[in-house]
Amino acid sequence: MAFFTVAVFFGTSEGLHPLFGQSYGAKEQDNLKFYFRTGILINFVGSVVITALIILFSRPICVLFGADPTTLEYTLTVMPQYPWGFIIMALAFTKSSF
Repeated sequence: MAFFTVAVFFGTSEGLHPLFGQSYGAKEQDNLKFYFRTGILINFVGSVVITALIILFSRPICVLFGADPTTLEYTLTVMPQYPWGFIIMALAFTKSSF
């Protein structure tokens, strides 16, 4: 799950690189700020959606990976705590890309 989520945020941030570079090179500060805000918004909304999906569907996700009953029970107790870091990570990816 983490690799898929990181790939989404990384792809968005990497897709913004040419736009950041072009705007910076042309000294278009308004465009640069627009692309940054748009990237933050896209990654923030995406991370909130992914976090909600993981919390709502934690049981089917765990079953998908074939966890035994003991592991499944433990994973279901900690799974709702895990995805909150994705929101911070998504914003950090965009900031570092900028």
